[in-house]
Amino acid sequence: MEQVQERRQLGPRPLRDGRDDLDSEVAAARSRPLGALRALMLPALLIALAAVALFGYLLWHDQTLYVSTDNAIITGTMVQVPSPGAGQVRTVDVDIGDQVEANQLIATLSLPNQVWVRAPIDGIVVARQSNPGDMVTGGRSIVTIADPTQVWVQAQIEETQIARLHAGQTAAVTIDSLGETVEGRIIGVGRAASSSLQPQNSGSGFLGRARQLVPVKIELDARDLPLLVGGSVGVKIRVQD
Repeated sequence: MEQVQERRQLGPRPLRDGRDDLDSEVAAARSRPLGALRALMLPALLIALAAVALFGYLLWHDQTLYVSTDNAIITGTMVQVPSPGAGQVRTVDVDIGDQVEANQLIATLSLPNQVWVRAPIDGIVVARQSNPGDMVTGGRSIVTIADPTQVWVQAQIEETQIARLHAGQTAAVTIDSLGETVEGRIIGVGRAASSSLQPQNSGSGFLGRARQLVPVKIELDARDLPLLVGGSVGVKIRVQD
């Protein structure tokens, strides 16, 4: 009797038709791709965070140790070749980019007699201010010649960075026309600034904000490279050791 009562209390055992096992297998099959995806995402997320942190560190490191600009050109000693008197230009025998030698014929003028104008130095013609048929006055420039043996880089640096610069600091100068980087050294920091408009976003549109730029003179170790006067360069000045 006790055994019968115990069975009645327990009740009938449920029949297993295989549905529970099937549901468990389906759930396990669904969880496996999710687990694999999580396993792949975690390393990818860690790598992305590490890349962002590394980029931030390199940017901070670069801004801390260097002052850089692409607003820089190769320039040098400029010699203007003037007209010796008032008259008319008959010929101009050189053009921008031409190399000239000292005493080479540059132009002929009628003042009213014919006068020959010659180059005072070896150099490169960087500007031509007069053309045949022009009327000129005494002292007006015919052409301008740059002395290639006395060239330097003039870099325009934002005024907020000028306090970090001084003569003697070294610079890496990348010459665009040659694709080469040469060493330079600051030999002068300007005492006056020029303004350049910089776009600035506002609620009503873009406004021009004056950005003050200070010229910095950099001497080049050019190693007899064929420098292009007026050519663009990039400058990276080391401000901390």
